[in-house]
Amino acid sequence: MDLLVIAIFLALVAAFVIRAWKARDVERLYRGFGFEQRRGGAHMVYFHPHFPDLMATVTHASGLLPTGYITDALDLLNLLEGRQASEEGK
Repeated sequence: MDLLVIAIFLALVAAFVIRAWKARDVERLYRGFGFEQRRGGAHMVYFHPHFPDLMATVTHASGLLPTGYITDALDLLNLLEGRQASEEGK
C-alpha cells in the first residue's frame, strides 16, 4: 500500500471520527513526504525541495485546525505523487 493511500485513510479517519487534527499533525504529514518548513509570520510555510511550487501554509494556532488545512494537504500530496510518478516514468 503506498504512502498516499495510508495518509488519505488516516485523514479520513481523523475527519470522520474525531476531527482532531492539530498543526503538529499536519507538520508530521508534510515532513513525512519530504516537505521542508520555514516560519512565515502567523503561519508555517511548507515547501517541497524538489518541487518548490508545491507550497502550503498552516497556522501556528494551537488547538484544532479547520478541515480546509487537511483537505489542502491531501490535495497537495496528490499533486506531489503525480509529479514523482511523472519523473520516474521519464
